[in-house]
Amino acid sequence: MDLSLRDIKSIAHNILDEELSSHDLKANIMPYTFVEYSGSRTLRKRTIFEKISKWIKGHSVGGFYKASTNDIVIFIDRIKKIKKFDKQIFKLAFICYHEARHREQAEFSPHSYEGFMDFTDRLDIFDYGLAHDSFSLEIGANLYGARKAKEYMLKKYPQEYESQKEYITLLEQIYYYQYLTYDAPVRIDAALASIKLMNSISKIKATKKEVKKNTKIKQYEAIYAIFLNEDLTFKSIDEIINNKDFIKLDKKIIYAMFSSKSFLSTLDLDALSQNGLQILHESLAYTCSLDAKQIEWQKELQKIKMSILGNKHLKDKFDFIIKDLTNISFSTFSKSSNTNMRKNYLNMVEQKFQDNYKTM
Repeated sequence: MDLSLRDIKSIAHNILDEELSSHDLKANIMPYTFVEYSGSRTLRKRTIFEKISKWIKGHSVGGFYKASTNDIVIFIDRIKKIKKFDKQIFKLAFICYHEARHREQAEFSPHSYEGFMDFTDRLDIFDYGLAHDSFSLEIGANLYGARKAKEYMLKKYPQEYESQKEYITLLEQIYYYQYLTYDAPVRIDAALASIKLMNSISKIKATKKEVKKNTKIKQYEAIYAIFLNEDLTFKSIDEIINNKDFIKLDKKIIYAMFSSKSFLSTLDLDALSQNGLQILHESLAYTCSLDAKQIEWQKELQKIKMSILGNKHLKDKFDFIIKDLTNISFSTFSKSSNTNMRKNYLNMVEQKFQDNYKTM
């Protein structure tokens, strides 16, 4: 059995309609062939160069969500090219749920950890496009897509699920450990390095045209302004925590920012108030505890990598993700280095608490 283009379109509509309605959301659902997409309204007004770029994208990805037009595009040619029915079904379901998740992520508040880290990831000019799959919302959408596609197959196609069970289980594990090992302070450091390279805060500030399209950008800019001066130096902790908007922030944003190397390297512990010491201690204690867990999770991801690389059958199946897996050893080294730095600062803060107690 092989899915026809009509079958693929019908299944895509069914999955996306049900998923979006369950979250009370709407989108323009567009399961298109490359030819249909090229003639769609999305590309009609684009320049020839933009059309070529989108055409290349259509041949390299399974689909995408475009927030400005609220379009979910699924490239059904890519599903049709897959020869086996069980593989077709899983791939189609995975892409649909992955892109539906991006639609759901578009509703995240700028003050939420998820929304803020997505904006932060996009500031990193060194990695964007090159390490796109390592960004927070992509990791989240990958894990969501794998889990929902698994549920879908178990319910609708249990026999086909059994034939793909080994692959689906490993894929879910990979995405799960990637989700658990996302290092927010490091992503903040990368974003700030990019901003400083641009030599102005304009990397955070959107163009007037972009701001008109997306008012959330102003809100993200305002969040960074809680922590940063115009010259991109960090404000004092007391100035930060006394900002009226500080209380609106997700605690994990605060923990990540105060645990970043960029912030800690400018810190003067002797100048901190008791409240400043308290929030810094809380931030570092949280991050150091998470660091310890993430190092263990990275070891588990390394084991999965080795089991795949040592099995030709699995290696061929996971060819698309091997590049990410080969970076695990380096990321583990980087994680250890950052962990030691954060531990040192946590120890210094705890020592400062003791010194202050002795002088009371």
